[in-house]
Amino acid sequence: MRVGYERDGRCVFIQTHISAGFLHKAWVAAWALLRVTWLMATGQVALLHAHVASEASFWRKAVFIRVAQFFRCPVIFHLHSGEFRVFLEQRMSLRQRQFAIAMMRRVDYALVLSDDAMKLLTDIGVKKIEMLPNPIQINGSSPARQQSSDILFWDVWIIRRAFMICCARLNACEIKCLKPD
Repeated sequence: MRVGYERDGRCVFIQTHISAGFLHKAWVAAWALLRVTWLMATGQVALLHAHVASEASFWRKAVFIRVAQFFRCPVIFHLHSGEFRVFLEQRMSLRQRQFAIAMMRRVDYALVLSDDAMKLLTDIGVKKIEMLPNPIQINGSSPARQQSSDILFWDVWIIRRAFMICCARLNACEIKCLKPD
């Protein structure tokens, strides 16, 4: 995000988390929620792209996703957690799991980084999922990836790919994004 997507106003980076004390964290999250809610309520958001992991990241982003769903704003659920299956199946209560599954079934698009995440989201009923290859070498192998001189960081490549996918499917004029943790 910091390398160009904010410059033309098409994508706004909204920080939902900070490494700080409890009160400062709460202030950052509350301010982000107020800002996102205002932007949604005033029709200034064409798409929400939420980077989601497990534990607190999931619950924090769930609030923003539900706000977007309330305002009928398309949502990209971008799952980064390798432990998400364990989190969903073992660390959530039945009620939390029901909420999480219902919310995820309502997202417009999901981006995942592994076969396991693809299978999990498919099994719970997420309809549109794309797996992005992990460029990090794992167990001596690395998936093939596109070479590009204008992509500097993996997260930027993911955001650019998600941006292109969504712009192709939605006539998006402005995009608001949540900062990954």
